Amino acid sequence: MKRTLPLVLLSGLALAGCHIDMWQQPKAKSQERSDFFADGMNTRQPVAATVSFDGARADSAFYTGYTDGKLVKEFPVAVTEDVIRRGQDRFLAFCSHCHGATGDGKGMISQRGYNISRPIATYHTDRLRAMPVGHFFDVMTNGYGAMYPMAARIKTEDRWAIAAYIRALQFSQHAQVGDLDETSLRALGAEGFAKNSGNLFQVQDYKGQPAATGTVEGAGGTTTTLPSSPLLPKTNAGETPAPKPGEQTPPTTAPAGGTR
Repeated sequence: MKRTLPLVLLSGLALAGCHIDMWQQPKAKSQERSDFFADGMNTRQPVAATVSFDGARADSAFYTGYTDGKLVKEFPVAVTEDVIRRGQDRFLAFCSHCHGATGDGKGMISQRGYNISRPIATYHTDRLRAMPVGHFFDVMTNGYGAMYPMAARIKTEDRWAIAAYIRALQFSQHAQVGDLDETSLRALGAEGFAKNSGNLFQVQDYKGQPAATGTVEGAGGTTTTLPSSPLLPKTNAGETPAPKPGEQTPPTTAPAGGTR
């Protein structure tokens, strides 16, 4: 009894120290409203001059896409074939579902009926072809319109690789025969084309894949009937949709140039 008494007293003191305020004390939780800060937000930006744990990010062009408050016009990284291939890989993973595999804004999300006030951007406009390359990096970093920021999902160097691949896509859909040397034209089977022949390739409209139809068996023996999609042409597997009346079927060959 004498030995257990001190233990009982200590246990009583420990329990007395526990109070509901220990877990109900005032605290700032992310995304909650704040009555303390002037802007009413608990989520705070880093203090000015804060240095990242992985070192100071003094290269503004590389980390922000800006220099002296203006979008950079030149890549802050060396653009090599490996960089472009990496950009293609990341573009297909993170961007193509909206912007399409060729950057025409006709990705599968767009084809399946995602409608917003401003259509998904195509990269193949005069405005975006003339846009500084820092614009694409900035959009990936901070988001734009309905597109959310991708900085937490795509590494800095990969965002530049994607920007390089976007430039390659823009060139591929707008290249003129005169833009390539004879070696490149020969590799494409277009040697001998007149330099003033115009566009090297003809852009073909992607008709999409036929939507799944029929009956699908689900859990517990339930079945669901999938209606045909009004958004996509009805074709059998492997068939090419027939052209509309008065519509010419685009050629399947890549070079579109002029006379040899």
